[in-house]
Amino acid sequence: IVKCRECGHAYIQNYNSLPDVDLYSEAPIPANPVNPEMVNKLHFLLKWIGEDYLKNKRVLEIGSGSGHLARIIAQQAKSVTIVELNKSLNKELLPEENINLISEDYKYDESMGLFDLAICRQVIEHIPNPINFIKEINNCLKPDGHAYLEVPTADYIYINNMIWDFHYQHIQYFTKSSFINGMNQAGLFLNKYHY
Repeated sequence: IVKCRECGHAYIQNYNSLPDVDLYSEAPIPANPVNPEMVNKLHFLLKWIGEDYLKNKRVLEIGSGSGHLARIIAQQAKSVTIVELNKSLNKELLPEENINLISEDYKYDESMGLFDLAICRQVIEHIPNPINFIKEINNCLKPDGHAYLEVPTADYIYINNMIWDFHYQHIQYFTKSSFINGMNQAGLFLNKYHY
């Protein structure tokens, strides 16, 4: 693990020797809420994002896991497109007519159209080149579009000496400042922030 002395961003230097994308595509569905509190957290997140960003909007969720958040969003959005690499998630688990499932790795394609809001939770830390990935997210947004990007914080690891939070599935470890810097390099700028 290599750490920048200026911004605190850390990453796994020799990623090529680690498991590839099959680790995610063949695994059981991730992020499946197993109790009411987990579902409440999804509702809290949407309340924090704000109804104005969701109601009658085109929403893209990258790395949706079980699809639960997308199903909640679909109740008020015009449409929700899910890009989820995990092959266990299928359209039968997403009965809402306004949900479109793309079962592959995310790369923006113009045929998808542009979105009012892109949501990407707990995915970017798994990406070898996060700035290019965030640029791809920026490419999918309408000129007045927004993105909600969520990553675990390396600040917590550093402050609390939580060395066991360094593990092979996370390639990137962002501090608040390194993540904002990466977003800026990719053409996105901070609107609001939540720890």
